[in-house]
Amino acid sequence: MRRPLLSMPLLLLCASGAQASEDCKPKDVDVCATARTLQQGLAPQLPLRIGETMIMQDANVDGRRLGIVVVWQMNDAELQQRLTDNLMTMQDLQSNLEEQTVQTACGRPETANFIQLGGEIQYTYRLANGTPLHEPVISACPG
Repeated sequence: MRRPLLSMPLLLLCASGAQASEDCKPKDVDVCATARTLQQGLAPQLPLRIGETMIMQDANVDGRRLGIVVVWQMNDAELQQRLTDNLMTMQDLQSNLEEQTVQTACGRPETANFIQLGGEIQYTYRLANGTPLHEPVISACPG
């Protein structure tokens, strides 16, 4: 039986990397403050189940980068079985995660505007045991 890996809409936003204070105003708007505002709006809702096997665990800010940690509630063997069942490679999964992350971040007016002003959004996807899956950074929206 094929079980979908990415059947839920992804929500927002995980990050690292020092940002200089001058990076906060790439377009004369303090995107670092905007990142903090977005994080503060999201943090009280966490942890938040965003799919059958996914939980948005943490939201954080590092300079102009807003981030979120998404934990897949499965182990390595379960992930490999799902990949096999869906005829996917890890690279396929990472590509799908990246596409859905861009669609989610750029499809929401508040985050699309934040990115357009020079902010960044990074998702950190990992398994429940900490195994990393992917860490896409969205710094531009298509179109």
